[in-house]
Amino acid sequence: QSARSLEYQADQQLYVLRAETRLTLLGGTLSSIEEYSAMRWIDDQPVPFEYRFEQKGLGSRQRSVSFDQQEATLAWVVDDQQGTLAMDEPVFDDLSSFMALRQQLIAGNTGLYFAVVDKSEIKPYHYEVVGTETLQTAVGTFETVHIERIREPGNARTTEFWLAPALDYMLLKLRQSEPDGRDIKL
Repeated sequence: QSARSLEYQADQQLYVLRAETRLTLLGGTLSSIEEYSAMRWIDDQPVPFEYRFEQKGLGSRQRSVSFDQQEATLAWVVDDQQGTLAMDEPVFDDLSSFMALRQQLIAGNTGLYFAVVDKSEIKPYHYEVVGTETLQTAVGTFETVHIERIREPGNARTTEFWLAPALDYMLLKLRQSEPDGRDIKL
């Protein structure tokens, strides 16, 4: 099961995006992932402030990022390692990147580009709009924008997701195929 929420904290002028995913078997939780991203909204764009990721149970791990927009740096922690990186361009975390992607879709872009901090490095992310599809869900039928991540040549991992414009580009479906043959669906 998975859930996402977005709330505005007026006292700090922050938008907080949370994502929670649980893998259960026979009523017990095998693994859980909790993500937190705090961002400000400036000039119609998300500006990340802080990110946290924690996986408990199988595959336990954690990481965090603190963004210093004035100094154009970020400080990262991955398990017991840490460091800093310079930001030469706007950089997003795993959750705030969905907000950046949303803004590019609203602008009518079909080739979507932005930088994301991935553990201890900044990587360019590239997505392409594949087309539109109608998805049937438990709460209704929705028109979606089907997007695929474009990876470097030779990378066997594929990532696709479907966003519903009528629901402010809410994520309705995600599919990732791993090089080892595992298929992850949400």
